[in-house]
Amino acid sequence: MRNTLKITSAMKMVSSAKLFKAQQAIAGNVPYERRLHAMLDELLKDRRANEVFATMPEAGASVSSDRVTLVVFSSDSSLCGSFNLNVIRKFEETLQQLHEEGYGEDDIEIYTVGKRVAEAIHRKGLTISWEWAGSKHRSDYETAKEIYKTLTDDFELGKTGRILLIYNHFKSTGTQYPQVDTYLPLAPVGKDSDMDSGFLLEPSAEALVTDLVPKVMLLKIYTVILDANAAEHAARTMAMQIASDNAEDLLSELTLSYNKTRQQAITNEILDIVGGSLQ
Repeated sequence: MRNTLKITSAMKMVSSAKLFKAQQAIAGNVPYERRLHAMLDELLKDRRANEVFATMPEAGASVSSDRVTLVVFSSDSSLCGSFNLNVIRKFEETLQQLHEEGYGEDDIEIYTVGKRVAEAIHRKGLTISWEWAGSKHRSDYETAKEIYKTLTDDFELGKTGRILLIYNHFKSTGTQYPQVDTYLPLAPVGKDSDMDSGFLLEPSAEALVTDLVPKVMLLKIYTVILDANAAEHAARTMAMQIASDNAEDLLSELTLSYNKTRQQAITNEILDIVGGSLQ
């Protein structure tokens, strides 16, 4: 038990260190991602920019497929509490909703990022079209680029008409909850506006939109990866903290029980000795 306590305590310290780095990474990325997306929203309030955006593949202008792609993010390893179970349940709920909307098994493609969710989906007998797992550098920007290219290529080639991201969102060390985001088609707030913003655009509206949209899409994937990574380390930190606390409680109970048994044995021996001397 003492060895188990040492292991869980060490794992908690390691996870805490990783969580600190993950929090720093996401704290520096989220404001930038939100600001970039807000810039696109403001830009699309301009009628010229909106017209250009409406013709882009990311807006779904040339979508000819009724298929849906689900991209599910999980961890590669376990010992992180209900982290993977929550995202698997959210995946199952999303899958059920799609079936209720009329989508069949052949209309839904599944992509996974992480071993645990892939294993769970395989056990259900479902087919995974693309798996990504096993990297020691989960939060690398290159990883985001790889996933971004795969998803956007599928969308632009008409292999899918909608892409949903399912992942655990990091809110705090003690709170992570699963959520579903629509990745493509992109629907900025400004898309529905028919107002002229009065912006003086330099370079042209076409150049700005065509350059900004891919950056927004790539940064969204990178933010989701960082978010899920931080949530994983937070969940593992809490799981190891709870395991350590339980180990300490159990160790205290066992020690107390051992001491009582030992004391009883000593008392019995003393009674035997005293009883023998009186005979």
